[in-house]
Order: sequence, then C-alpha cells, then structure tokens
Amino acid sequence: MTPTTAEAAAEPDAARPLRADALRNRALILDTARRLFAERGLGVTLNDIAREAGVGVGTVYRRFADKDAVVAALRADKFAVLRELAQRAAEVDDPRDALRGYLHEVMAVRVRDRAIHEAVAGASNGADDLREERDRLGEEVERVIERARAAGVVREGFAARDVPLLTLMIGGVADRAGEAHPQLWRRYAALVIDAVCPPQASSALPGEPLGVSDLPAVMHRRA
Repeated sequence: MTPTTAEAAAEPDAARPLRADALRNRALILDTARRLFAERGLGVTLNDIAREAGVGVGTVYRRFADKDAVVAALRADKFAVLRELAQRAAEVDDPRDALRGYLHEVMAVRVRDRAIHEAVAGASNGADDLREERDRLGEEVERVIERARAAGVVREGFAARDVPLLTLMIGGVADRAGEAHPQLWRRYAALVIDAVCPPQASSALPGEPLGVSDLPAVMHRRA
C-alpha cells in the first residue's frame, strides 16, 4: 500500500543521507532521551523528549517512528558500557577482586541510569542484533564468574543471569533513597556482593542504616 503524504512525513528517513541540521537534531534527541531515560526510566514519552530538547514533536517523529526506535538506538550504547565493565573485570588478576569489582561497577551504573536494566531486558524482544549483544554480554560476564568459580570464591550456582535482578534490587534502593540519602545503595550493594562473593577478610559495612524517622519516608517513597 502506498503511504499517504502525512504517513510518509512521519516515517524515519534513515535511508536518505541526513542534512547537517537533521543530524544535529537527531543527536540532540538521542542525548536528551539518554538523559531523561537515565533520570526517570523508560516511562518517558516522545513528547517529554521533544519538550526537553526544545524541538517540535514532529521533528522527533521524523527521526524516529516511535519511542521503541529511540530506545533501540540507545541500547547499543548501554550494552557497550556493560561489556566494557566485563572486559575490564576479565583483565583483573585476582578472580575474587574481578567479580566483586564488576558487580559493584554494574550496580553503580544502574544507580546512575534508571533505564539500563529495562533496556537490557527489552533486548529479548528486540531485533536479532540486540539479542546478539545481550548474549555476548552474558558470555563475557559468565567468564568472569567462571574464573571466580574455579578459584572457589563465589557462591555455587551464581550465574550471569542473576546479575540483572541484583542490579534491579540495588537500583530500587537508590531510587527510593533519592537525593536525601544518595549513598545508601552502597551499604546494600556491599551486603549483596558479600553474599555472592565473600571478601577475603571481613570489614564493616559502608555507611549507617537509616534512622527510625527516615525509614518510613524511604520505604513509602515512590521510586
């Protein structure tokens, strides 16, 4: 079926070379979307992105058919960040330090970027190249875990597939703690990491538990 003029105008024109101003708009839209998704998660709309970027929503739709297309464009960046962390961990000599360091860093990424676990989880329903990115990441993380397993320093049964849910848990603490308690997540990250891959020597948990007066506000705060 031949699209109408209005439909054709709304379709992304990736097949045609983009003018300099169109390239700038595309980069601006992606940069804005990246920031908003990191701050608020994937509930952000294209209208939100357009308003924050200072462009008309029609400009956004000319570059991207829908929000899924924006998310897909950003997913590759997010996978690249996570794969770099796994690759750096693979270069650490001590298997225990490698796994503990990787887990802490990936949790820190989730604290900074609320959309990252949603983007990775969504790769299962995405294009083949995104599923391949997910599988490559899983293989690299599994190699870090396998080194720790061979050294006998990781809890039996722990797998790369456990990592996204661990980051989700710690991200939930950070989201609820908000700006009032920005370092609280580190305390619970340490607890989780110690449970997965115990430290060589016992040490105190970072920070302090919430006070009695602070706990209800954090528990009931909307993430």
